[in-house]
Amino acid sequence: MIASLAERGHDIHVVYRGQGSVPGATYESYAIPEFCLKYPWRWEKRKYKYLSGFLNNYDVISVQFLHNWEFTPEIMEEGCFTVQPWGSDICPPPGGVQPGEGTIECRKTMLCCAHAVAVTCDTFRHTVAEYAGIDPSRIERTPLGVDLDEFRPFEQRSERPTIGFYKGFGYAYGAINLVRAMPRISRVYPNVIFDMVGSGPTLDPCKAEAESLGMNSKIRWLDKVPHQEVPRMIGSWWLSVIPSICESFGIAALESSAMEIPVVASAVGGLCETVDDGRTGTLVPPADSEVIADAVIDLLGDREKRIAYGTAGRQFVQERYQWRDCVTSWEKFHEDAIASRVSCGVSP
Repeated sequence: MIASLAERGHDIHVVYRGQGSVPGATYESYAIPEFCLKYPWRWEKRKYKYLSGFLNNYDVISVQFLHNWEFTPEIMEEGCFTVQPWGSDICPPPGGVQPGEGTIECRKTMLCCAHAVAVTCDTFRHTVAEYAGIDPSRIERTPLGVDLDEFRPFEQRSERPTIGFYKGFGYAYGAINLVRAMPRISRVYPNVIFDMVGSGPTLDPCKAEAESLGMNSKIRWLDKVPHQEVPRMIGSWWLSVIPSICESFGIAALESSAMEIPVVASAVGGLCETVDDGRTGTLVPPADSEVIADAVIDLLGDREKRIAYGTAGRQFVQERYQWRDCVTSWEKFHEDAIASRVSCGVSP
């Protein structure tokens, strides 16, 4: 998104903890002044000056991850402050790090005091509104999208039935449930192969489960690949499986659909919007390996349905999630936020 906004002439300045670089943007490591026990009032002044400087130096501040950035309601009022929470900010997955009460209150404060809030889908809009105790009408929908020139269908699929998973092995993504579905799938389709892509804390447990089920000979454990190589990686798959336990959006479903690959996904969160059940893929209850297996077996055995789902999937993305249209919605969101402050008599 940053590179696309920069290409449209926007000056993007990224501030984050740690070192790094972001193509299309200038980068600054978040460096709030260190606390001084001897003169705490001086530290408070330095901290205030540092944080308010962002509000005064830029047209809009866009907080993408709800860490404790130390912005108080008073500081937020000094400029145009917007928030775009991610799923793990609001609904930390089971097994992952759970936020403390202080962090939760900080996140709620940012959401309540921001001049504008955006989410990627309508389902998540209501989740965020309930979490923060704010009116859902205050929250804008600014979805992510897919570059259809980059994600386009391959002419040739693998000769072997190939099932792909590339969400990674975070706690939210339910990879273990696909692993547990594998024996049943492979009994019906003995030559099936599974591509399991990525890294994360559940990778080793998934490998151990696969070994105990005798499935390792049918699995290719692949490292995460750069985003520009994803189309090449998934282009030969027959199906894409997304067995998430929770999901705020579901860009992997849209990328698969753009390449005319049918999707089997959990009926949770944003996946209920990025998968059109019975048209672009099949939605199943979360954490149910038996139903995952049923859905995969059904699609592997019905070539006409796979083709129909694939064709409808690309059309679905063309109609609702083209990348250029999504960049425009992000532009409009921030422009409207700035204009709203101006209309209230506050200079940008």
